[in-house]
Amino acid sequence: MLDCFQAVLVILAVCIFIPAMLVIALPFALLLHNPEEKNQFEEKYKAYLDSINGACIFCYTNNKISAPIIENMILSLLPSCIHVVKLEGKSVQPSSLDKNQVSSMLYRHAYKKGGFPYLLRVENGDVQVKSLKRIFFDLLNQQKDLPTYILQEVDSFFSTKEVTV
Repeated sequence: MLDCFQAVLVILAVCIFIPAMLVIALPFALLLHNPEEKNQFEEKYKAYLDSINGACIFCYTNNKISAPIIENMILSLLPSCIHVVKLEGKSVQPSSLDKNQVSSMLYRHAYKKGGFPYLLRVENGDVQVKSLKRIFFDLLNQQKDLPTYILQEVDSFFSTKEVTV
């Protein structure tokens, strides 16, 4: 008898309760999903990329091993036309670039490309990305002249197009 009662409850839940909950939740889901807002953000992002066309960006994190080396040995040697962006955790620190747009740029393009530090170059609305993580830590482990090799990578990556902005 109890098994029959449980079966009836399951059938009622599947046939009545779940569809009723979907009908109730659907308007709220539609309110939360606003394609116009997403399109506006996309338009702003593309306009931002156009406004910084030609920009060269060096991006690094507050990693306790790499950050002191980058800050003491590399940043002072970078050309002034390269924007430097530092991340503290997931938060973009103030720089000459828009924090929200840079955060979006990193999320879209860099996080999947090997690890920090990154070189980014904006060209015609497209973002080119190169991870220096492997090179950086290989050179560090081999105790080679880290600044020289990193600057060669920076020059090589950014010299393929004219450095501007």
